[in-house]
Amino acid sequence: MKNIFYTLLTLLIVIFTISGCTGGDRSPNAGHVIIIGIDGLSPDGILNSDTPVMDHMMANGSYSMHARAVMPSSSGANWGSMIMGAGPEQHGIISNDWRVDNFVLHPNVVRDDNLFPTIFAVIRDQLPAAEIGAILDWNPIQNFIENDVLSYLALPSDEDETTIEAVTYIKQKKPLFTFIHIDHVDGAGHRFGHGSPQYYASVAKADSLVGEILQSARDAGIYEDTVFLLSSDHGGVGFGHGGNDPREMEIPFIVYGKNVKPNHLLRLPINTFDTPATAVFALGLEIPFEWIGRPVKNAFRGNDDPKLMYHLNNLYPAPDIFPAGEGGYNPPGGLFVGETVTMRIENPAGLGEIRYTVDGSMPGEASPVYDGPLEISENTVVTTRLFDNGRAVSAVNTGYFRMLQNPEGHGLRYTIYEKDDMNLLPDFSTLEPKGTGTTLEITSNNLNLTRRNFVAAVMEGFIEIENEGRYRFYLASDDGSKLYINDREVVDNDGDHGVITRSGTVNLEPGRHEIRVEWFNGGGGYWLAAFIEGPGMERQIVPASMLYLDE
Repeated sequence: MKNIFYTLLTLLIVIFTISGCTGGDRSPNAGHVIIIGIDGLSPDGILNSDTPVMDHMMANGSYSMHARAVMPSSSGANWGSMIMGAGPEQHGIISNDWRVDNFVLHPNVVRDDNLFPTIFAVIRDQLPAAEIGAILDWNPIQNFIENDVLSYLALPSDEDETTIEAVTYIKQKKPLFTFIHIDHVDGAGHRFGHGSPQYYASVAKADSLVGEILQSARDAGIYEDTVFLLSSDHGGVGFGHGGNDPREMEIPFIVYGKNVKPNHLLRLPINTFDTPATAVFALGLEIPFEWIGRPVKNAFRGNDDPKLMYHLNNLYPAPDIFPAGEGGYNPPGGLFVGETVTMRIENPAGLGEIRYTVDGSMPGEASPVYDGPLEISENTVVTTRLFDNGRAVSAVNTGYFRMLQNPEGHGLRYTIYEKDDMNLLPDFSTLEPKGTGTTLEITSNNLNLTRRNFVAAVMEGFIEIENEGRYRFYLASDDGSKLYINDREVVDNDGDHGVITRSGTVNLEPGRHEIRVEWFNGGGGYWLAAFIEGPGMERQIVPASMLYLDE
């Protein structure tokens, strides 16, 4: 009996030792993992482009079109999160120019070089002899990676060179783990606009490049033993990103390859920091406690879908309000001078019923059901949503209809300025005006800009208040902006950022008050709009009927 006991004890020690060497308590799902990150790729891009490779990966793998980026929806914060298994609150990367010698928020955990531990370090520490590579089309990602963890690093100059580097590396080295970043889709979004034909063409090209990467795994003889993870850092709206619009925040997440469930829709919340956790899980390694990312285990055979306690809020598209906004961040509705307008609503989902309000409140089960076009003749905020079986099943859409009977005397005067390398609002007193004009609303739409990048504007005039009370003003802008009432700063939304909204309040008496708005665009996409709410006013775009050129 004693010999049997010692034999069993020895066997248990051997099993424990082997398990400890792999860093986990199970067999890996695959012998190789390749993460393909496509900068700026939105679910809309996949759904509306020619993407046979990604379509095949979804049909034969697990996927979600509702994964989420971290905020801000900018590249640095999200690529950091995709390799670090945590969000900016933990790793501290909140800007694209983050470096170990240039940061504001320090990482809450570090390994070496003051860096939050990346997936490269996690694999290297558990498998010291592993072949680990990174091919980075957007080169600044290298600033987020430890110095001693990569077997191979390539910093190509474009998407074609990136793919050649990746294909060659995979075929020659058969790496355990490869991280590939492809950048040109984001470039198309910034240059031509998200949702443009050029953007969709760039997605189609990315799809063909993904096909070349998959083929390289076949040529290397590792295809059948590889898990491929495809995702993105953010989507976009108009020419930019960086805000919290769902079109910026939602990203695709595709798992394909060995031991992955085929044609499996992932019905659970997924974040970009779950990508590295899923890769480490696929390799059978230990996921650090310091990471907050969770592996999407149910993408793999033998792992059941989680039982959610609450409804997964992957909503249907919101009803479309017409007239629609003119692309980008412009909301439905518009400014109508000397005329009425017919508003109509359409249901893109093809199910449920459209309910709406005309006072800016959230539609509910008791709100009117839309049954035909409405004639609008005064300032109106239309809000609409789909309902099915008494439950809201779509996102919300809001249209802002601004009516102005006579434009005489209305609007603000504006002045255009130029200054290179702006990342904050400039001191306008030191700059020479480059152009002037008038605008009926506080928006970037109506400004005759002298150039698109490194340009700024000041809008000045008067706002007429009807009811005494406390008013809240909002500025939604890309990049920075400020709003002053009677020379008092009310809203500070300054800085180099995507479209974000900030607000401030001020007590106002009836009558006209001086208003001044400053705004700049450093580069890429841009937008500006001002909103107001107060006594007797729901939140709405500042109506042109309230703005005057003179006191």
